[in-house]
Amino acid sequence: MNALDIKAALMGVKAKIIPVELPGLPVMYLKQMSGAQRDEIENYALEHRVPSKDDKLIPDIRGLRALTIIFCLVDEDGVPIFGRRDADAIASIPAWVTDKLFEEAQKLNGFQAEENKKMGESSDGEVSDGSGSNSPSFSEVR
Repeated sequence: MNALDIKAALMGVKAKIIPVELPGLPVMYLKQMSGAQRDEIENYALEHRVPSKDDKLIPDIRGLRALTIIFCLVDEDGVPIFGRRDADAIASIPAWVTDKLFEEAQKLNGFQAEENKKMGESSDGEVSDGSGSNSPSFSEVR
């Protein structure tokens, strides 16, 4: 395969969409983030950090759930349900709903603690803020 064929193949990859069923709600859908959206989530987590119980800096996930839901929650055709201006509205949704959507979006997008450890946590448990592609472990701070 030549470079143009590889480029065309990559540009043709479609984001995966999965259904999510929650009690008492219609079926909802989550879509994989684009590379730019994932970069924004990772940068948010690196820029917004708070001390943990043992004084290590960990991602401050306040606002991160809403941003993740904004990026991932779509209708069955892949059209986003919310935009950035809806962050406050998302924050008013009962926590059990946003927690489940956030959890499923984490799985869909590969934000898993075990995977993150492989990708470069320092030996003291902090996520490196270097230029590598270290994904912050959002699930560890919940």
